[in-house]
Amino acid sequence: MARQYLAGMEPRWTHVRVVGQRAERLCRDSDVPEDVAAAAWLHDLGYAEQLAMTGFHPLDGARFLRSIGADDLVTSLVAYHSGAAYEAEERVKSRGVVCDGFRVILLVKR
Repeated sequence: MARQYLAGMEPRWTHVRVVGQRAERLCRDSDVPEDVAAAAWLHDLGYAEQLAMTGFHPLDGARFLRSIGADDLVTSLVAYHSGAAYEAEERVKSRGVVCDGFRVILLVKR
C-alpha cells in the first residue's frame, strides 16, 4: 500500500523504504509485534496527495487507515508518530485547528 501511494514521491519514498525495512528487521530479530513494521511502512501515508485532507500527515494517514478498517495498533502508531500528539496540540493552540474529533487508542508511552 505504501508503494501505491508514495512511490515516486522522493525523497519521501526512500525514507519510507528505509524505515520499513529496518522495522521489519527489528520485528524479525526481537520480540516486537509485526504491526510495528506495518506501521513503519505506512507512517507517512498521509503525505500522499489523494489522502491529504487536513495537511497534518499523521492524522491524514491514520484517518485513511481507519476508513479501510486497518488494525487499531497500526492506526495509532501512524497517528502518533514523530511527536504528532504534541504537534497537534500546538496547532490547536496557535491556529485554532480542530482535528475533527479523530480519536485513536494511544498504545505507546510518550
